[in-house]
Amino acid sequence: MGSFTKVYARTFKPNEKLTLTWDPGYRNVKIYDEKRLVMSWEQPGQFVKGVSFQDEQLGEIRLKFTDSRPLQLELKVNNKKYTPNKGGKQEIDLTGQTSIFWVMFAFTLVGAAIIIAKIELAYGSPGINTTFLMIIAIVNGIYLFTALMMTLKKYWAFFIGYGYMLISTILLMLVVLGFGIDVLLFVMLFFRTLLLIYLSISIRKVLYLLRVKREKNTLELIDETLQ
Repeated sequence: MGSFTKVYARTFKPNEKLTLTWDPGYRNVKIYDEKRLVMSWEQPGQFVKGVSFQDEQLGEIRLKFTDSRPLQLELKVNNKKYTPNKGGKQEIDLTGQTSIFWVMFAFTLVGAAIIIAKIELAYGSPGINTTFLMIIAIVNGIYLFTALMMTLKKYWAFFIGYGYMLISTILLMLVVLGFGIDVLLFVMLFFRTLLLIYLSISIRKVLYLLRVKREKNTLELIDETLQ
């Protein structure tokens, strides 16, 4: 048994898992399928470029160091990614998705300030419509609420921010199609479309985390020893 132990589970399928053990410096790396020793390596050099082999029961297994530091081992089985479990649960990070809602909040806040400043310069304070200010407040509130809830790991809020962003992007697209392509509107539409694609891909992660939280799912602890 190595000095370190980490359980890797297939993303979104926590019942499919493998255990990796190793000594300091990633020496004597071993892969276990339950209690069965699948493969072992004495030295870590081959993990830089990655190693792959065929297991009769599991199929093709690939092990490789991450490109970023600190070095960690990436594990794939039949091209399906396995991610480390942390604290007994599968480690799935939504930091990037949360950051998007913070960025959208800041972006709309700055954009609103610029628009209000232009209106004041052109028409004075009376030119600012109360309804317009309420719309700005609601928009900023939606993004702020979503970002705060996501930061607090209330992942259901993702769908509030995502739903609003989807609807507003569709409306922006209709404006572009109806009134012609404006450079600024086109850039905004392109930027929002990229963010929406990223968020759409993330829906599966969010649903998984919500399901795990609801079921209070518990997996093997990282440092649980093999018997």
